[in-house]
Amino acid sequence: MTRFWPILALIVIVFAVGAIVYSLYVDEDASLAGRDRVVFQLQWTPQSQFVGFYVAKAKGFFAEEGLTVDFLHGGPDVDPIKNVTNGEAQIGLATADQVLVWTDQNSSPQQDLKAIGTVFNKSIAGFMSRKSLGISTPEQLRGKKLVCSHLMIQNIC
Repeated sequence: MTRFWPILALIVIVFAVGAIVYSLYVDEDASLAGRDRVVFQLQWTPQSQFVGFYVAKAKGFFAEEGLTVDFLHGGPDVDPIKNVTNGEAQIGLATADQVLVWTDQNSSPQQDLKAIGTVFNKSIAGFMSRKSLGISTPEQLRGKKLVCSHLMIQNIC
């Protein structure tokens, strides 16, 4: 009888490990059945500005709407608009100025792009100049030399 308990414990452990492995590989695919898979291109590496999207996925809000969302993280050389228009992602997150400039430069019907929402109520873009130049409105920037960041040069300037 003393050999019975170790054998029973081994059977239980094997069964538990098998159930865990099964749930990791099989149940995930079964739970995705009937859902639409969406690839969401973020404009930067994982950080706090995307926490709302991460929490929505973790809490199952996307799943409640029949969606399985995969995030593609961005970086300095990732263009979310390009990845949406070339089909790598169905939804992308870009700044309003990036969308406006892209729309102005790419008006062909083959590369259709539609803004479907905003993250911020007001633009967070900022422009500054030396006080001595007396520039206080965007119109006064006409003809002036602008200095832009790497991303701004790539997308706007």
